[in-house]
Amino acid sequence: MRSSWKNFAGSWPTPDPGPQEARAAEVMGAMHEWLSERADEIRHPDPRLALSLGLFTTLQTIQTAVMLGRVPPALGLERFVDEQARMFRAYLGLAPGG
Repeated sequence: MRSSWKNFAGSWPTPDPGPQEARAAEVMGAMHEWLSERADEIRHPDPRLALSLGLFTTLQTIQTAVMLGRVPPALGLERFVDEQARMFRAYLGLAPGG
C-alpha cells in the first residue's frame, strides 16, 4: 500500500516517516485507490492529479480547521465538512451530490 502512495501525483512523503505518518500515508493511499474506482466519472483534464491534489487539499483544510479550532462558527463542523466535500466534487467535475 505504501508504495502506491509514493507513486501517485501529489504525494509528498518524507524519506523516513514515523509510525503516525506511515499510517496516514497508508490511509491516503487507500482513499485514493477507492476514489480511483470512479475515475471514469471525473471530468477534470487530469483525473489522477485531481484525485491526489483534491483529496490532499480537502483533508488538510478540514484537519487544520479542526486542530486550530477555526471552523467557521456560522457553519459548524458538519456543514463545513459537507461544503469541503462539495468543493472537492466540483473540482473533480462530478455532479453535485454525486
